This record gives sequence, structure tokens and C-alpha cells, in this order.
Amino acid sequence: MEDLNLIDIPSAKIQPTWSNNRIGEANLARRLDRFLIKEALASSGTHIRQWVGLGGLSDHRPIYLEIQDAIQKPKAPFKFNSTWLKDTEYMRMVGDF
Repeated sequence: MEDLNLIDIPSAKIQPTWSNNRIGEANLARRLDRFLIKEALASSGTHIRQWVGLGGLSDHRPIYLEIQDAIQKPKAPFKFNSTWLKDTEYMRMVGDF
């Protein structure tokens, strides 16, 4: 892994990805399955999230990886409409504020 510059993505919640499907004290569950990605991608500012899904037919649970571009324009809290300047109540409100 080190020679290829791969890193293990931490899970959103530490959950086992494998279980021996036994009950009681004989039950074993471990995190065996993982996503490995290039270290450069993890440090690029990209939002990366991993989580473990539920069940299925196998003794391994599915794991999911979400990658989103971190550079997103923030939502503007206020948009100006020039027609508001024609409303005397609006001008009074701005003046009072």
C-alpha cells in the first residue's frame, strides 16, 4: 500500500463489514472490507465519505464510497431585486435598519 501511495478511507461510523452470522458468544464481526484510494485524491480537498450498508445474502456487508467536489459556490443568503427600490415601505425599512 505504501509503495502505491494508497490509504484506507476511514468509515463514517466504525462498523464491521463481515460477520460469521452466529448468535451469542460465538458471534464474530470484523471490519475486513475497505476502500483504498490514492493519497493525492484524499488530500486534494475532495469530500470523501465511506459507510457500511446493511445485510444482503453474503456474510460481507456492502460498503459505499461517495466522492464529491469540495469546491462549491456557497449559497447566497440574500438576493437583491432592483424593483424593491420603488417600494416606499422597503426604503423605510432599510433606512430604519
